[in-house]
Amino acid sequence: MLETFLLFILAGCILGTIAGLTPGLHVNTIAMFVLAFAAHGDLPSVLLIASMSVVQTFVDFVPSVLLGAPSNETFLSVLPGHRMLLQGKGLFAIQLTIIGGLAAGLMAVAAGPLFAMFLRKGEAFFPAAIPFVLGTILLMMAIGEKRKNMLLGIAVILLSGLLGVAVLRGSANVANALFCLMSGFFGASGLIKSVWEKQKLCEQKTTAKPIGKARAAKQGCVALFGGALVALMPAISCSEAAFVIRKIVGKIRTSDYLILLGGINTSNMILSFFTLFALGKTRTGSAVAMKQLLDIGTEQLLFIAAACLIGIGFGAIATVMLARAALRRIHLLDYKKINAAILVFLTAAVFAFSGTAGLLAFGSATAIGLLTVCSGVRRTNCMAFLIIPTLLFYLGV
Repeated sequence: MLETFLLFILAGCILGTIAGLTPGLHVNTIAMFVLAFAAHGDLPSVLLIASMSVVQTFVDFVPSVLLGAPSNETFLSVLPGHRMLLQGKGLFAIQLTIIGGLAAGLMAVAAGPLFAMFLRKGEAFFPAAIPFVLGTILLMMAIGEKRKNMLLGIAVILLSGLLGVAVLRGSANVANALFCLMSGFFGASGLIKSVWEKQKLCEQKTTAKPIGKARAAKQGCVALFGGALVALMPAISCSEAAFVIRKIVGKIRTSDYLILLGGINTSNMILSFFTLFALGKTRTGSAVAMKQLLDIGTEQLLFIAAACLIGIGFGAIATVMLARAALRRIHLLDYKKINAAILVFLTAAVFAFSGTAGLLAFGSATAIGLLTVCSGVRRTNCMAFLIIPTLLFYLGV
């Protein structure tokens, strides 16, 4: 039986690596495929989903940082990660996300039982706080812009919000809507900028200064808080949590921000399994599949925690190996042609997954993203595409 469990966990790690490297392919899709073939009470399949989901939170950052192809969870990493890549520090950028995932992931497994107890005590309070939290985020986005760009920044917030409402809550029925919008706001707009500016990569450094253990632990704790915030309030995404923390903390180093992003993604995924155990509620697509496969009790949760630990180790090692292999010769390639090819690939992926309606949403999001690129307005203001529709939902509008 143990050998079967380990075999399924290893299969999950491999599938998570494939999903992380492939823009547009998410573990949620694979989890639903597994669900179609697994029987109720199939613990090995649940362990496969757990390890796969954790591994993807690590590997996701390779295409996000190196190719500018964002996923649902990593789109904010494109901005600082791309800057570091152009400075020859692409490997260091990815290593920082790995450090965050390792630190916060291990903490999430250790703190999971206490988190589950806390959830049961305060379950009724958290949904009521969501509108206040989202409204505060929008206000911080508006006033956080430089004075000369404030009006244009508000315009970007409104345009992004209206597009989000139209696509996510309207009658457009766009399949994979989040992928279309985020690929436009944070992927295609940056890729177009890279093509027209003819950016070139310098030779990438294959070694990086290790950061101190105390600093890694500190940022891991902050990331764990962010991951818990997302698990507590399902309307808030990992990137929104990172944005909130950045505003609360104030000025934060780029390196610390990448640690934060990596840690929030991994810890949130793990804590979503503890949320399923404590409340029977799902916060991620992986947890949805788990709920349909198995009633999670204490014994099952222990096996899931073990699968998460294996996934953390596998994900960290696989990500750094993949990044090293990709960066070894990337500076010798024509970066303009690479970006153009990725742009074509993203556009084709949007059409394949979402059709003509998806292309329209993708093109509109790209146009708004280009507005920020050309004007100097912060591209994080485009996050309003997700915040405003969610706020309206919780206000009953």
